[in-house]
Amino acid sequence: MKKLICILFLCNFNLLAQDTIKVGDVEVNINDLKTTKDIVEKFCAGCHGASGYGDRAYGPDVHFATPSIAGLDKRYFARQLHNFKSQVRKTEHSHEMNELMSSEFFTKKIIEDLAKYYEDMPALNLQKDAVDKISAKLKPSFQKGKKLFEEKSCAACHGQNGVGLKTGEGPYLLGQNALYVEQRLNYYHDLIDLEGERPIDYHINIMRNIADITKLTSQDMKDLAVYLENAGGVR
Repeated sequence: MKKLICILFLCNFNLLAQDTIKVGDVEVNINDLKTTKDIVEKFCAGCHGASGYGDRAYGPDVHFATPSIAGLDKRYFARQLHNFKSQVRKTEHSHEMNELMSSEFFTKKIIEDLAKYYEDMPALNLQKDAVDKISAKLKPSFQKGKKLFEEKSCAACHGQNGVGLKTGEGPYLLGQNALYVEQRLNYYHDLIDLEGERPIDYHINIMRNIADITKLTSQDMKDLAVYLENAGGVR
């Protein structure tokens, strides 16, 4: 269902005219997008959900590595949107989204408004006993991931247990989609994604040099992802 929604919103994206966008078979008049909520409903909610929780918005059986973006610090989120705009960052899952995000429609003002909109949305709250609900199969991975999180000093940028820091630098990771976290860790590890090489910036250097991510094994990254998705506490 989620995949279908994403396809309907994003496939065959074309700018038809200055005031019209075509997404799939639907032509969207930019003049009809009067509020940030209108833009979110047209272009964001199809994949990230109305709640902004990504895969979690669609239930436990949905695994498309779509991250939760609700409650993200607006400075961090705006920076990521600007990276999509300039094509410094791309998604591996949709060429159409990359084209959409880099279009003239997404102005600095719209990006700032989107970042503020999502910062104001309630982030995922996880109960303190969440670890008790982890299956016996995942508990060893959870414990290893917790140890790695501490050893790599991840909290310095991402906060205790990954709750995030309101500095505009490291985003929250607590409760984040494990598949998404694993993919991003692998990406930082290899410094390359399916679209090609990405320029090395300040934040990538932090991940490579301070966190020393290049020494993580594939299993280490899985363990970290399991820990962060299931870590207890309330943000």
